[in-house]
Amino acid sequence: MFSNLKNLSELIASRNMHLALLLLIPLSLRSALWLSGTAQNVNLAFYDADFFLDSSSYFLKLLFSGEFVAASTFYIKYQVPPYGMLIIAVITRPFLGIMEPLKAVLVSPIIFSSLTCVLLFLIGSRISAKVGLAAWALATFDPYQLQFSITFLDSIMNFFLALAFYHLIRLSKLTPRHIIVISFVFAFAILTKYTAAVFLLVFVVLYALVLREPRKAVALLTLTALFVLSLNFQLWTPEGRQAYMELVLKASQPGTPTFNTLRPPIILGPLDIGVPLAYPWYFATYLGMGYIGFNTLPYLSHLALFATLIYIAISRRNIAVDKHIMLWAATAVLSIVFLPRNYWSVSWSEGFIQGTLVKQFYPYYFIITAPPIALLVAYLLFAQKHYEDESKTSPLMMAPVIAFASFAPLTTVFLLTFPYWNFIFTLIYNYNTNPAYTLGLYAFIATCIIAAYAILYTAIMLRRLKQAGANG
Repeated sequence: MFSNLKNLSELIASRNMHLALLLLIPLSLRSALWLSGTAQNVNLAFYDADFFLDSSSYFLKLLFSGEFVAASTFYIKYQVPPYGMLIIAVITRPFLGIMEPLKAVLVSPIIFSSLTCVLLFLIGSRISAKVGLAAWALATFDPYQLQFSITFLDSIMNFFLALAFYHLIRLSKLTPRHIIVISFVFAFAILTKYTAAVFLLVFVVLYALVLREPRKAVALLTLTALFVLSLNFQLWTPEGRQAYMELVLKASQPGTPTFNTLRPPIILGPLDIGVPLAYPWYFATYLGMGYIGFNTLPYLSHLALFATLIYIAISRRNIAVDKHIMLWAATAVLSIVFLPRNYWSVSWSEGFIQGTLVKQFYPYYFIITAPPIALLVAYLLFAQKHYEDESKTSPLMMAPVIAFASFAPLTTVFLLTFPYWNFIFTLIYNYNTNPAYTLGLYAFIATCIIAAYAILYTAIMLRRLKQAGANG
């Protein structure tokens, strides 16, 4: 008996050592890139460090001084939930005395981004060691994920979303207790960044329609909503509730007066800005081209997904995939497609700039797709014999993922040669106001060709993969 206990303890110690190493490597890489100043020296794009440094410290000061009403309403005008900011403030505080403030505030997203890499390993390892290591490696070394490991709220949100799917994937059957736990984790993701609320809505729709679990989907949605409403102390005061109502009313207005909107920009955005010719551009932007930007590194996992799907189609391999991995990937992609964020608005910085179109959509938004895409690529490459039933590769889940993958070679070329996707829109905008501006017509035709290519690629890949599955 004592021998068995000793072997067990040695096994646990060995596993803990491996996990510690798997955490240390991404943590070291991200720290070396951002905390040493290397990324800043080569002008890699990053956003909002000053805002999160100042406002998180002020938020913590309000809480400590007992000014609860002020604390509950402070972030509402910025449309930021409380707990992500609270986590940043608490983790940043001890590092302020040992490093520059603008570097200290980067510590919290770096930690959560590194923890997400470990979670991907744990999820993938439940299928095979190769899948776990491949998913971890993609998340750890992907240039895009390295660069945007310091997206403040997104990195923390991604950790909680990965934690929710860790529970979903490791459980063969969801019991009421498991649903409560997963709903609680989803709630914390939402209370970190409201993008997770869009994610949850897409998730429950796919869970109900594709996985045919409507009761569990409704239970997850209801419990998560209850947790969010009860834990969000911004709603505990009349002032906070009133501020939220004003925010919702403002976001529901037609046009583009604010950066967030309840009107889906991919559907109504071109009409709201008066440029209907921009529809192909909007389609391509929200489905994959939107992370093109100056000083942005290539998204390796995105490109790997494109190459892997091509390889599978050519080799006519079966593409049956674990339902929760494909569900995660499809939900993440569709969360960007239906992101309630205007790409262009006519107001910026609380009205500081008005009357002209201002960009409100940034390359790091696509970081929500990074963990599931890394896991999906690892699964497709190294879990060939881990087939699941046909419902797990439903076209409703595969189509958005394949369409997203179709843009990978284009985004890579743009990022490496001409990172000015917005310039294409500018040409179309000018042509819309002045038809004599023929260069804009060529830009419009180019975006039509890109959109048609994505649709054609998706249709062909769905057909080839379906044939491969039937033959497999």
